Order: sequence, then C-alpha cells, then structure tokens
Amino acid sequence: MVSISVIIPTRNRASLVRVAVESVLQQTWKNLEVIVVIDGPDLDTEAVLKQITDPRLLVIPLLHSGGAPKARNTGVQAAQGEWVAFLDDDDEWHPSKLDIQLQLIQTLSCPYPIAACRMTVKTPRGEFIVPRRFPERGEPISNYLFLRPDFIQGDGFFLTSMLLTRRQLLLDVPFQEGLKMCQDLDWLLRAMQVQGTELHFAEASLGTWNLDEDRPRIGTSGRWTTLFEWIQSCQQRNLVTPEAYAAFLMTQVNSLASTSRDWQGLRTILVAAWTKGKASFKATPC
Repeated sequence: MVSISVIIPTRNRASLVRVAVESVLQQTWKNLEVIVVIDGPDLDTEAVLKQITDPRLLVIPLLHSGGAPKARNTGVQAAQGEWVAFLDDDDEWHPSKLDIQLQLIQTLSCPYPIAACRMTVKTPRGEFIVPRRFPERGEPISNYLFLRPDFIQGDGFFLTSMLLTRRQLLLDVPFQEGLKMCQDLDWLLRAMQVQGTELHFAEASLGTWNLDEDRPRIGTSGRWTTLFEWIQSCQQRNLVTPEAYAAFLMTQVNSLASTSRDWQGLRTILVAAWTKGKASFKATPC
C-alpha cells in the first residue's frame, strides 16, 4: 500500500511541472505516488507528463478550471496514501524532504500532526530561508502567522509545499474552493481548530520556493478587497485573535491598498483594525 500521496495542482506550466514531479520521484522515501491534477484543458502539460514512465505517477485532467483548491481536493479524493503532501508546480523538494518529515512525525503522539519544514526562497534578487522561527508552545497560530516585529518582515510562515499530514485531516478539512488568495493560510487556520492537530517544523530547509514576482500562481491573484473580505471572514469565524486580525489588516491588506493608491480603502482598513481588532503601531510576536 502507498504510504504517501503527493498532490501537484498545475495548469499551463508544462516545463515547470515536470521539474516538480521529478523532484518527488527522486525522493529517498520511495513508497509514494504522485498525483498531478491539471486544472482544466492543457494538452501541452498532458503530453509532457506522458513522457514520464514511472508507474507511481497518476495524471488527472479536469474538464473545467476550478482553481488550486478544487485541484488539491480532487487529488486528496483520489489519493491512496495514509499521508498526503502538496507541491506547487513551480517549486521543488530536496531528495530527503519526505523522509525527514516522516521521522519527525514518528516522534509525535498527537492524532493529526502537520509536519512542515523550512524552505529556501529563490527570487530574481537573491535567496533567503523561511520561516525565521517556529511557533511557540501555546501561541495562537494566527499570531504566529500574522504578528510582525515591523511592517516589512515577519517571523512566521506557512506554505502548502511544506505540508505533510494525514489524508483523513484533509478529508475532514478540505481546501476552501473558490478562495482566490490565502488558500494555504485559510486551510491551516481551520485545520488547527480540529482537536488533536499540532503543527511541527523540521529544522532544515527541505525545498525551494521559486518566487518569480512577475509570474502568476494558481489562485493567488487579487485586489486588496479580496484580502480584506477574507480576513473579515476569519474574524467572524473566530479563526484569528484580535491582535492577528489587526496586524494582517495593517500589513498585508494595507500594503495592497497603498500600492493601488486607494485612499478611501486605506481609511476603511485602519478603522477596521482599530475598532474590531487590537491594533498597535508595533505588532510584536508573543
């Protein structure tokens, strides 16, 4: 029986997704399957993937595009493994990624461990490693993700390509289909509400996040209003603390509104941060 199912959502990235698939097939942990879900008609990607003869590869082409969350959920439904990991089509893993994460999981006793890892972020301007720190015991996950020591750089970080967890958790808490931005963060905030779920990080950087600022990724484009509506929904669902809610508004949402020079939007953001959250001029991690 396959122990790990790796799910890669993709569309119109034929050359990139092949590199991602090969980085999974080259893992030192061999008992796995790779499920590539093609998010809508894409004959070029289908043709490239047909050239890979490894029997562990399964390709699922969707008739219509539904976005990355639907593609991931489709992959989870088809998965045969007890454990599921995700990889974005323009990212890569180091060969020992899954092996090290499974070793980490074996040290844990919680029913639903979420194993993550550091990633090397590669941009046209240079490279750096995230996250800079891991969550503290008892620290609300929203505080870890959103509180910042300044308005430029934060310490907490989570990316879908880091993730390894039980398939059952992903069946119980699927990705939110139709969500345009923050799909990984939305999933993590909801998953951490499930009793017995814990987030743990491997110390090493086990993959490369190829961040080309000019290249769109599936389901990540949007205006500041999209982010604003999302964090509002998180606040209404009690997924974020008042401090984290205000910090997200004053950094992430505020940054997009400033870029678009939407001055009325900036006022809306600041009012929400001060009236519905616990805003401060310096949001410091717990």
